[in-house]
Amino acid sequence: MSSKIYVFMEGLAPYLAGWVFFFTLINLSKIFSRMKKSGGAQKHNTFFVEAAGIPLTLLHTVCFVKALALFDWLSAFLFLWWGPGFLYVAVLYLSRSKNNMPINWHPYKQIICWLCKLNYLAFVLIYWHYECYIMIYVFSVWIINDQVMMAWLSDDADRSRRTMHDKWVIRLCYPMGLFLPFFFAFPLAIFWQVYAIFLFTLWCSGLYRVCRSKQFMQVPDDQGLLRNMVYFPELEADYDKCK
Repeated sequence: MSSKIYVFMEGLAPYLAGWVFFFTLINLSKIFSRMKKSGGAQKHNTFFVEAAGIPLTLLHTVCFVKALALFDWLSAFLFLWWGPGFLYVAVLYLSRSKNNMPINWHPYKQIICWLCKLNYLAFVLIYWHYECYIMIYVFSVWIINDQVMMAWLSDDADRSRRTMHDKWVIRLCYPMGLFLPFFFAFPLAIFWQVYAIFLFTLWCSGLYRVCRSKQFMQVPDDQGLLRNMVYFPELEADYDKCK
């Protein structure tokens, strides 16, 4: 495997973390607004939910091309999943939604969900091997920022709930990447340390709030988010159109 690709991502990692921080500020404004109005849970906005990860997804596509140019087939295979693969699914999903032709994900949902898990784990191990610690931090802030949004705005425990269902206990390690700035050299380390503590605290308090409302194990019925694919039922009507 070529280290050049992963070092390239590491060089851009502070900017990716900054992009996620921007969405944390937006989440805070939405949280304050909900608390002030004492409003109910918000429906998921698919675009906003995924927006914090868009630069990372686009860079995965760039790295896929770089890997092909370097004849690094293993890296190309890894970047294919969240790079061109994600873009393909996004285009397919949007086109089918526009034409009111839902996709029947049910036969493939377990395979897709486990490939997502294993792909993430592979990247973390590779970045660790090449000492690209800022990229691991990026993955963690991206995930935890997302979980803050789900817990505080939608009363959805999301990944924490799914851990109880699929027993993917490695998911419990995802937040650990937040604390890497305390142990390794980071540019503006104090800022990222404070951000990590704040994000972790906000997430924990959000989960506590969901638990108190007895909604921790509540399964979402929103099929607009493909992260909920594992809960999708088999489609029956117009099955031929949904293949």
